[in-house]
Amino acid sequence: MPSSRRERIAIIGPVPPFRGGIAQHTMMLSRALMPLADVLVLSFTRQYPGWLYPGSGDIEPGAARMTQPECRYLLDSLNPLSWERTVKSIADFGASIAVIPWWSAFWAPCAAYLTHRLSRLGIPVHFHCHNVAGHDASRMEHAFARLALRGGSTFRVHSEAERAELLRLLPSARVGISAHPVYFQYPDSLDTLPRRAAVELLFFGFVRRYKGLDILLESLSGIRDRDFMLTIAGEIWDDRTRIESLAATPGLSGRLEIIDRYVGAQEASMLFDRADALVMPYRSATGSGVLGLAYRYGVPVIASALPGIAEHVRDGETGWLVEPGSVDDLARTLEGVSAERAEAMKPAIESLARTLTWEALAASLIEQAARRPAERR
Repeated sequence: MPSSRRERIAIIGPVPPFRGGIAQHTMMLSRALMPLADVLVLSFTRQYPGWLYPGSGDIEPGAARMTQPECRYLLDSLNPLSWERTVKSIADFGASIAVIPWWSAFWAPCAAYLTHRLSRLGIPVHFHCHNVAGHDASRMEHAFARLALRGGSTFRVHSEAERAELLRLLPSARVGISAHPVYFQYPDSLDTLPRRAAVELLFFGFVRRYKGLDILLESLSGIRDRDFMLTIAGEIWDDRTRIESLAATPGLSGRLEIIDRYVGAQEASMLFDRADALVMPYRSATGSGVLGLAYRYGVPVIASALPGIAEHVRDGETGWLVEPGSVDDLARTLEGVSAERAEAMKPAIESLARTLTWEALAASLIEQAARRPAERR
C-alpha cells in the first residue's frame, strides 16, 4: 500500500530571477507541490559561465535582487564545493526524494555528482526531463545524458517520444509522462498594442535553428495577397545571417517587426494579447513552454505536427498542425488564418488550458513518489 506519510521533497534547479522557461517551470512546480508536501527549493548562485551563455545574460533584466523568498540560492554550477553543500542541505532537511530538472548536457557533472551522493544517503532522485539529450544532440551529448541520468530513481517527460528517447538511453528507467502546464502566472496585459494588419502573427522565444523561423519567413515571403504582420520576439541565438537575409526579401518588406532581445512577462502579455496566432514551425520538439504561454492568453497556435506538440494541439479547434519542415504546407495554412477564426477558437483553448495545470503535474509526481516503497520491496 502507498505510504500515508507526507513527502519531504527537495527541488534543485533554476528559479527567478534566472530567466527562461526552465526557471519558470521549477518555480511553478515547487509552489504547486507545497500544499501536498514539505518542500525545500535550492537554486543557483551561478547557473552558466558568461562565455557559455549565447544571450545577453541569464538574469531577468533589472531583477537581480528579486529572489524567491521560499528558495535558498546555494548551487554554483562550476564549484564542486557548492555541490556538496547542496547535498548537505538536502540531507539536513530530511528529504525523502530530490527532484532535479534536466535539459542540458552542461549539467552532467553536477547532476551526476548530486545523484551519486544523494543515492548513497538513501535519497532517491527524480529527474524531470525537459530534453533528454537536447535538440540535434551529438553522440557525446547522449553520453553525458546517460552519465547524469543513470542514477535516477524515477523520471518524468513531456511526451511519448521523449519517453522512448530516455528508454533508449536507460532501458529499465521508470518514466511517467506529463504535459507541460499552462503558464497561468503570467500577468494580464495592462495595455493594448495597436493592430497593424488584418492578421497579427507572433513568433516568440529564443531563436534557435530547431525552431524553424527560416521556414516561417520563406512561407510568408510567398504570400502576396494577405494583409499580415509578423512579430519576432526573442534573442536570436543562431542562424542570424540566414534570418537577416530572408527578412530582407521583397515579399517581407514592411511586414516584420524584429525584437532581438529577451522579452519580459509584461511585454509578452501585450504581444500575445495582440496576436491572432502564435507560429511554431519547429523542426524538432520535446514539449513547449511557449505553447503553454499561448494558451494562457487564449491564442491559437500554428505548429509542426511533432511529438511533444501535436498531442496538445487540437487541429482546427485550438490551432492548426502543419507538416514539419514544409514551407508549402505552412504557407497554405497561413493563408487560411483570420482574426475571426482565431477568436472563435478561444473557448476550446480555455477548456483545454484548464486541464493543463501545475496542480495536476504536482499530484502525479507525488503519486509516483508514494509508489516508491511498494515498488522497491
